[in-house]
Amino acid sequence: MNSSNVLKNLRSAATAEIQAIAIYEAECFWMRRSPHFEFLTSIYLEEIEHGQFISQFINVSAVEIWIQQFIGWILGTLLTLLPWKLLCRVQSWAESQAADIYSKALISVEAHPEWQRNSTLIAGLKHAIESELGHSALFAARYAQLNP
Repeated sequence: MNSSNVLKNLRSAATAEIQAIAIYEAECFWMRRSPHFEFLTSIYLEEIEHGQFISQFINVSAVEIWIQQFIGWILGTLLTLLPWKLLCRVQSWAESQAADIYSKALISVEAHPEWQRNSTLIAGLKHAIESELGHSALFAARYAQLNP
């Protein structure tokens, strides 16, 4: 695997994270008086941590950041129009997709001799995967509570 594939996969993870942060930002804004606000805020804060981590390893242009934030705010706003049960279902799926994106990045990093020496990156990617899968499970559990 060449270094450009590693960078491509890391860039995909970074742009997906930028978009996810904006989605949660919009959801928290529109649902600030909702009983679900604290739950969404806790996930939002973890997504910010992922974004800060991945930004240490890949630079994304200001234009691309703005575009992903804009798309994220639109998606987040639209998601708040859904019933909570459906929002949980969609977010559970989206979080599992984010875990897949991080998994691809991890696989490409571990397959490249130069990059596989970066234990901080590998540990951070593994943590992000676990966290995204955890978020997916949390949303799935909330969905299951509403769907006996």
